[in-house]
Amino acid sequence: MKKVMLSVFSLGMVLCATAVKANTINVNNAIVVTMDNEKTAVKAEELPEAVKKTLAGDAYKGFAVAEAFLVKSGDASHYELTLTKGEEKQVVKLNADGTPVK
Repeated sequence: MKKVMLSVFSLGMVLCATAVKANTINVNNAIVVTMDNEKTAVKAEELPEAVKKTLAGDAYKGFAVAEAFLVKSGDASHYELTLTKGEEKQVVKLNADGTPVK
């Protein structure tokens, strides 16, 4: 009887260890972020005055607006501007009040 109990106990331990091992799963969580950005082309002369004022400042002196887009993402929006100065090119993102997008 003692051997039967020991065998049942040993079998139970093996099954429990197997069940625990079977439930151990390594999961690599991936976060997928989708951005529903809506880009609308805007003419340079149609930009808000605050944006034009920022572009006229010393930081962008000599640069011309090559492309301008109004980018809407949910409730937020900003302007994405491609500026050129000779061969130099840079992309600037400004809020409607002329401040840089963070």
